[in-house]
Amino acid sequence: MAIVPRTCLLMLIYPSISWATDTTSLISDLLVGYQRVVRPNLINPVNLTYGLALYQLVEFDVKAETTSLLLWQRTKWFDDRLRWNPEEYGNITDTRLEVLQIWIPDLMPYNDVGSFDPAKYAKLIPVQINYRGEVNWLTPVVIETTCKMDVTEFPFDEHQCEILFGSWQYSAQEVDVICEHDHMDLTSFTPNSQWDVIGTSCERKHDVFVSGEFSYLLFSIIYRRLSEFYVKNVILPNSVLLALSSLVFFLPNGVSDRAGFGITVTLALCVNLMVVTEYIPETSKTFPALCNYFLASIFLSAMSIVVSIVTLRISAANHKPHRPSQSNYSLDTQSTNADTSCNAVRSLDDIYLTTKSDWAKKTDILDASLGFLYLAVTSCFSVVYIYFIYA
Repeated sequence: MAIVPRTCLLMLIYPSISWATDTTSLISDLLVGYQRVVRPNLINPVNLTYGLALYQLVEFDVKAETTSLLLWQRTKWFDDRLRWNPEEYGNITDTRLEVLQIWIPDLMPYNDVGSFDPAKYAKLIPVQINYRGEVNWLTPVVIETTCKMDVTEFPFDEHQCEILFGSWQYSAQEVDVICEHDHMDLTSFTPNSQWDVIGTSCERKHDVFVSGEFSYLLFSIIYRRLSEFYVKNVILPNSVLLALSSLVFFLPNGVSDRAGFGITVTLALCVNLMVVTEYIPETSKTFPALCNYFLASIFLSAMSIVVSIVTLRISAANHKPHRPSQSNYSLDTQSTNADTSCNAVRSLDDIYLTTKSDWAKKTDILDASLGFLYLAVTSCFSVVYIYFIYA
């Protein structure tokens, strides 16, 4: 009775043992005499199909003009030395080998700034091979590449960053690189809180360098900055501060801190400009139009202080007019009596008060007119500069 279970157990285990034996034999036979430093095809170029899937934008450093990306690489080529007949190896149609056992193309980004490490996953991720000699290698990689920035339209700017992938030592006559698709795969892309990817592309290129003609792929990624944060925290506060600077004309002439209020607003506008410069590269080739708006705002605020001081000076000078000499209006003391002299003095006081009241009204009207004019100019300036330029 115990023979039947043992027989059934052997029947279940035997296929697994047979498959392991066939796989071991297959790998041993494939690697006999295999030289991993020799290209799969010594007569014609090795055609490499290369594709990228963008998984995450790790860092977008605008000041350093670099981008750091987490990518999934998909590389495919044919190696005739890795063909076999499935019928001779238990109908095995595909298997896996270690990267260090076979020839691997030396694809790398030409514009990398030092973080690319192709050997990081070499011992962890094997290559997949089928019986036709087709080799597939799927690996993640983190790269940091250069990217030219144009911040003229900050914070509504768009940037096109490029990644150049190609063989470092094999010329176009030895290795030819082909795009898997005309775009990058964004299926698994993790959205970024500051940037949005609006388009990608892949283009095959040939260039002649000092060591010969090389084939490489040009991957392009177009980023658009998410501007809501800057609109709410930078642009709108600047517009409000610029409008507040008009209040220096509406403060009473007797207020001693009238100019101080204007200086405080101007300093706040300067701080706003310093905040913006933290997000742009330190270069003179491109300058954000928004910074021009901030500089113009500072200039207008400074002009409001100057005009306010001038009107304050005029008001102070005319609120204390020189009292006319009483001798010009007095009568001859020898030919007038005391009542006539008192009437003359009273008329001088009336002239003084009337002159003071007239100048106070004129300066108040002047301040109010300048205030409304300044408010209209700054409001129109903000609307035109922000809306029509960035619309």
